[in-house]
Formats: sequence, structure tokens, C-alpha cells
Amino acid sequence: MASGEPSAMRCSILISSARSGTNYFLSVYQQCFPRDLVVKEIFREQGDSLPQLKRALGLSEDRILAMVRTQPSALWRLLMQHAGRSGVGVIAKIFYYHVAADDPLWMLFRRRARIVHLIRRNAFNIFLSREIARKTGQWQVFRHEMPSRRGNRRVHIGRGELEAFMSLHQQRVAAVRTRYADADYHEVFYEDIEDSIDACARRVCAIFGSGQPPEQPKIALKKQKRERNEALVVNYDDVADLDRELTLEPGP
Repeated sequence: MASGEPSAMRCSILISSARSGTNYFLSVYQQCFPRDLVVKEIFREQGDSLPQLKRALGLSEDRILAMVRTQPSALWRLLMQHAGRSGVGVIAKIFYYHVAADDPLWMLFRRRARIVHLIRRNAFNIFLSREIARKTGQWQVFRHEMPSRRGNRRVHIGRGELEAFMSLHQQRVAAVRTRYADADYHEVFYEDIEDSIDACARRVCAIFGSGQPPEQPKIALKKQKRERNEALVVNYDDVADLDRELTLEPGP
């Protein structure tokens, strides 16, 4: 399939956690499949990508948010119907905790979607990135923006809280692998694609059925973290042994 054509399976879901490169992945996906509908955290309580959803589904913002809260499966079915009518692919993302573990939405994905699981091996970096974003209020950076003085980005990390987060991260990864073992399931490790847009584009095209990634793909986002972890964590010596990639071998 030539780059830019809609993917063979019309609806896809990107499952991950915050601060794991999901916006980066979707930005590269949009370069590879510019005709597809790309939406973001549409299942979180506050909603996301509301203008795109309103245009695609012909619903009011209030109606969409009501479905997010009480009928997430119905919202996904409407997106599947839109993909069927329009002939373009649809991709959205969901974080592990956006809906309850027993919500029927997860089963609907298993039966009716291509599933991409984006995993960050180093959960220390997820935790640190989240803490810095909370402190600075800066959750993403765009290439066109002028450099800003973001103030003191150094944070203190509690060891107990970090250990609990890392354990939970491993549990969530394992749960997704188990749930989708017999589905159209694909894993991507963030550390394998973070430094090369070309590498990310090749991975996207391999998963979604395009024979050739676009030449010189460019995205608006730029990487936020440039400093080493020891320069960002006030008490780094107390938690340095946890700054490592978890043993997360590829799933099925």
C-alpha cells in the first residue's frame, strides 16, 4: 500500500500511559496517513479532540462528553461507523486508566480494532517526566515556539512512590498483553523510536500496512527532555538504582 492511503483495518487504538510518546507516535502516524482521522485521549473524562469528533460524528460537544462518561463503547462504535462510511482510517489513544478494567470497551477493541501497545521500558522516565510537567505546567513543546525560560525543573522524587509506580506500570503492561494475546496486537517500545522520526515512521508503516514511509517526515512536536536525570532530580543518589529499563520482553 502506498504511503498516505488509509490503513487496511479502519479503526486502531493506541494503548499506553501518559508521558510515553503517544503524541509523538500519532504525529508521525499522521505524516504517514494524512487522510486518516487521528484523535487523542477521547476516553478521558474531560474529553479530547472535540472539534475533530464534532465534525466527524455530527454531534454536539455536550453529547460527546456524555458518551465519554457513560457510553465509551457507543462512542467507539460511532467512530467505526464513520470509518466505514468515509473510507478513511481512524486512530485514537487510550491510557491504561481512562476507563475501568472491566469496561466493555476493552473487549470491543479486542474484537474490532488493530491494537498498538506503546510501552516505555524506563518507568523512571515516565514518573520524572510527569513530575516535571506538573511543576512547570508544560506538557509538550512545539518546534515553532521560541525557547523559553522554564525556571527550575529540578524535582524531589520519593522512593516509595516511585517504586509503587514502577510496579503498577509492569502490572498494566502485563494486563494489556494478556487481554489482547489473541487479537491484532502490536508492541512498540518508545526507546526504540524516540530519537529518530524515520525509525518511528518505518515502524508505523510496518504495523499499518504501508510499503514505504514518507520521505523526510517532519512533525511539529519536539523533545522536551534534554538534561540527564541526575541533573533533574534533587535526590538522585537516593533513587539512582531505579533509573533503569524494566525487564519487559516483547509480548505475543
